[in-house]
Amino acid sequence: VKKIDSSALLEGALDFVSYVKEHAIKTAIGSSSKNTNLILKQTGIDSLFDIIVDGNYIKNSKPDPEVFLKAAELLGIPSSECLVCEDADAGVEAAINAGMHVLAVGYAKDNKKATFSALNLKEALYKADIR
Repeated sequence: VKKIDSSALLEGALDFVSYVKEHAIKTAIGSSSKNTNLILKQTGIDSLFDIIVDGNYIKNSKPDPEVFLKAAELLGIPSSECLVCEDADAGVEAAINAGMHVLAVGYAKDNKKATFSALNLKEALYKADIR
């Protein structure tokens, strides 16, 4: 974990989150890891998120929806108005269980339950024509 840097980011992640922030859309990280703050800092994207909910604040891991429901609550946004970007099938399931929309990327890109899918976040920007 201590050797992680920005090269660990999913392709397009920085552009995607920057675009969202530029348009005054609230952002959160929902992770089961207890090292989330360290990872965000080392990858240089810690300032891009309004809320961080990680393994230090939840009892149940994905596919339980707890992490996403807590993030939505802290953001003050109804679950039905949230979009989760997720690269794991358990996360897709958790977001669906939370009543949220899901953009499946990376390893989860072929998950049929997702609302949207893309190879990565760079492709998602182009598919949405919001580059």
